Amino acid sequence: MAGRTLDRARILDLGARAGGLLAAVGLIATLLTDGPYLSGERLNPWLICWGVGLFTLLLFAPFALHRRIAADTRDRDRRWELAVVAWGGMALVGVLVFGALALASGFGTADPLGAVAIVGLIECGLVVGSVGVLILGTG
Repeated sequence: MAGRTLDRARILDLGARAGGLLAAVGLIATLLTDGPYLSGERLNPWLICWGVGLFTLLLFAPFALHRRIAADTRDRDRRWELAVVAWGGMALVGVLVFGALALASGFGTADPLGAVAIVGLIECGLVVGSVGVLILGTG
């Protein structure tokens, strides 16, 4: 990294990439390991990696969206409004996808796909709820 400075955009990019890598490794390892995945006695450590990685990606998403929108919109407040709405929309798609996977697995915590879907559903649901509260609170 000689000669490269770490500005805000680069740090955000590196954080998002690290989160994506952690989520991918956690997802693959969770699907390949034996259970239990989500139980009262034990939580699969690879499922924790998946959850932390997905959470990191969700946290970095509005900043990446803001950067992409910045070229098209000059008003800073409007860029953030668009980024937050897009962030909520992405999370809503995640809720639908993970919800469908969770339903298909019968919300089975002993099934790797079900455990991954439940964690994803909870995390995306938290973002949708947060964006909803933010939008309703600013009206």
